[in-house]
Amino acid sequence: MKAIDRRLSKLEARLGLTQELFLVVLSYAGKPGLDDDTCVEILRDGGFLPTGGVATVDLTQIPGGLNVEETKRFVRENGARICRSCRVGLPGM
Repeated sequence: MKAIDRRLSKLEARLGLTQELFLVVLSYAGKPGLDDDTCVEILRDGGFLPTGGVATVDLTQIPGGLNVEETKRFVRENGARICRSCRVGLPGM
């Protein structure tokens, strides 16, 4: 049984099934107060992103012109809207 588990783990790692994958949608019409990685980290800490698999993060939902603290607050309060993968019952999901 251990041999099967090891082999499956190797195949999952080779195919990238154990990694987190994010599709990040960016818009530079209004520059957010935070960099993209920080926004994704806030969403992860807030529990809006899955621990594995694929998630869509739409940073175009963040309004332009916000300072750093306003952007952090907006991302925390609107994480479900920003992370489309968390929306249940949407067409095409």
